[in-house]
Amino acid sequence: MAGAALPKLNAGKVVGRQPHARGYWRIHDHALFPSLRNTKLLFLDGEFVEMEPLNKPLLTLIPPAMFGPPEKVWVDKVESEKPGLILSDHGKGKLAYVPWDVGGLYYRHSSAGHAGLMSDLIDHLLPQGRQLKTSAHPLVEMTLMEQPDKKRTQVHLVNLSGHSDTAYFAPIPMRDITIELAQEFRRARAVSSGKSLRVIRSGRYGRITVPQLNGYEVVIFE
Repeated sequence: MAGAALPKLNAGKVVGRQPHARGYWRIHDHALFPSLRNTKLLFLDGEFVEMEPLNKPLLTLIPPAMFGPPEKVWVDKVESEKPGLILSDHGKGKLAYVPWDVGGLYYRHSSAGHAGLMSDLIDHLLPQGRQLKTSAHPLVEMTLMEQPDKKRTQVHLVNLSGHSDTAYFAPIPMRDITIELAQEFRRARAVSSGKSLRVIRSGRYGRITVPQLNGYEVVIFE
């Protein structure tokens, strides 16, 4: 509605802003981040919005410490109470606020820790779990498209294993890719191969297996 005030987000109070902060985030709750169960620290290098401390923080900042001479490395390390993640209720849902540029850091460095943090956080926020689950290799790009007028759903699979910087080579064939889709459908077929795929129901998910993916495939669910 024009002129209406935006709802206030319960993300805490801003204490300060740092255009270029460095340090590490201490992980306090590994139950929330199962993919980081063997990870204790995540690195920070970039913009950071400092929020007021929390009673039970999930991530807290460790500022930079001395890096030389060798006998004094890390001796002045301190633990702060500055939070790196805020979770709160918002209306009928949940709110997650990450006050640092985790996306920019992942783009620059592709750290598995940063990817695991966001993946686990998204899983935590989804009320009924993911819409699509798969065993596909990370180099398989998948896109889900609804076609309500045709009463069907498409899942596109692009094999990016042949991509290397500015060059592209023949992709490595990938086999037996399972796809679990949280949707009602009775049949599925792979367009490139022209084959019908067996559907196995398990709760709210239907599971199919794509026998082989070369460069590209699209699966039609009806």
